[in-house]
Amino acid sequence: MLRRYGSTSDTISRPALFLCSGWLQRGTIAQNIKTQKKMKKIVLLVAVALFTFVSAQAQSSSHKVYCELVGTQKLLSVKVTVQVDFGQTLSNSKLVDESGKSITFNSMVDAMNYMGKLGWEFESAYIITEGKGLKAQNVYRWLLSKYISEGENINEGFITKRQFKDMQRSEKNQQEE
Repeated sequence: MLRRYGSTSDTISRPALFLCSGWLQRGTIAQNIKTQKKMKKIVLLVAVALFTFVSAQAQSSSHKVYCELVGTQKLLSVKVTVQVDFGQTLSNSKLVDESGKSITFNSMVDAMNYMGKLGWEFESAYIITEGKGLKAQNVYRWLLSKYISEGENINEGFITKRQFKDMQRSEKNQQEE
């Protein structure tokens, strides 16, 4: 069956029109596939940009802090007593347990494992020998770092002797009031 579209030269049979429309549809599908691929790329780029932005925001709210583990070996012992230096004086900065008793480690690696559980990472280490003759003593110094957020306390997870004494004083003052 023939139809006329305008002039006599514009006649197309139905089967030819069907084939022609199928070809057009195939062209449209190919264009849709290309468009979908472009959209996937755009969505992926937006997701990567958003992830980068969010992680940059998270890092900007945290900052890197340092501490130094200062380990001294007891005379005629293999155990190590560790003090934590945050840049203040070292008096009463020994690590203690909940009862206020000094924590003694088997080695500096044992102390590092303890601090590693609290999120601290190793930076560098060095040894200094203090004293002369029989009083000479090796002092092990390990520099550690950690990222903390604005509200987080630098010494979260452990107690120094100074902090323990401060806690006892504040508890005593609260009981008196």
